Amino acid sequence: MCKQKTILVRIPAALLRELLCEDGRLSFTLFAGLGQRHRRALDHFESAATHPTNARIAQLLRAIHARSKRGIESTDVSLSQVEIATMLGTRRQVVNRVLRAMAEDGIVEIRYGKISITDLARLEKLAGDPSLQP
Repeated sequence: MCKQKTILVRIPAALLRELLCEDGRLSFTLFAGLGQRHRRALDHFESAATHPTNARIAQLLRAIHARSKRGIESTDVSLSQVEIATMLGTRRQVVNRVLRAMAEDGIVEIRYGKISITDLARLEKLAGDPSLQP
């Protein structure tokens, strides 16, 4: 799911083969990109199988918060529960239950289409190991 303006280009197989035959160096870039995408998908499924949902949601919120800092100290993450569920491969009801528990513990505040992180230190603790980020 992309939150920014994106252009999707579909390249017919015959044209792609022709491009790769003309310049074989393109294949390295293409296969490197596909390899990275495959590795991320495997990591995502491994995380879903081995980590509890509350830790996965905390990791996602922490990662998005860290990426969105860009010079300002905002504690808001502009994602809906449906978007979080889609990103983590779970159901919205599960995300809602976990977020409500986090809100009761004072870690986050839930608003429509937005989650405010109220206790970043506790979110970090719940997220656990930073190498497990989505």
